[in-house]
Amino acid sequence: MIRDPTTGSVHITRNTPAVGGSRAYVVASRIDDETDGRLYAVDICDASNCGGRGKMTLPWFFAFRGPSGASPLLIGSTIYFDGRPASRAGPLMAVKDRGTSGRRLWLREFRSTFGVSPAQDPRGGLWVHYVAPDGLSLMRLNQDTGATVQEIDVSTVLGVELGYVAHSVLMLASSDSGAVVVMFGAQMGGTSSLPTYVAAVDVSSTPGGTLLWRREVGANKDTNAAGGQFPIVVSPSGARRIVFEGSKRSAFVVGEP
Repeated sequence: MIRDPTTGSVHITRNTPAVGGSRAYVVASRIDDETDGRLYAVDICDASNCGGRGKMTLPWFFAFRGPSGASPLLIGSTIYFDGRPASRAGPLMAVKDRGTSGRRLWLREFRSTFGVSPAQDPRGGLWVHYVAPDGLSLMRLNQDTGATVQEIDVSTVLGVELGYVAHSVLMLASSDSGAVVVMFGAQMGGTSSLPTYVAAVDVSSTPGGTLLWRREVGANKDTNAAGGQFPIVVSPSGARRIVFEGSKRSAFVVGEP
């Protein structure tokens, strides 16, 4: 909860802040009007010379039309996050931290809304996808302009029936050979009795991506589906595995034996 020191209005967030050093970036909406969105820069004191350890100050905020459905992504000194206009479309924007103020670099309107945080590509840019049932593709955007530089059809790359959507966060990693790999959960959009999956896709070898593996999570999305984050853990023997939660039950560990 953040209270505006001038007006007294209260803004709350449902998302995870992005953090760079001792500065956090919080995307929030006014508690009594979620269309009043703000990106707050919050400085957190870690010494006695700034007011005492844990003291927080608000150097600036950037106003936008809320609410925001996804957590912000920080690349360098630029914050990437979404808003929500009156229509169903969803804007994504980039705001540069200039120290004592925030300046918008670009805003792009998309045909649907966003519900998960953008993911940074080590080659540059960021990956996004729409909220289901519109998340039929994964899109890599230019971080300087917001233009689409790569788009991957979920059904095609997974080799499944048309209509599958990404419905989880995107986790990016690099392989030993330097390939950029995206991991995500997928399910058929709308009502369906088809299986749900978690998959890993090499997005750097071809423009349309190359499936590395996919694993069934549930017989259908009413049974179970991949959810949450996809942290990578390494066993004492060096085997790499991803861990994720099921939407209905259980936790899953998938990877090398």
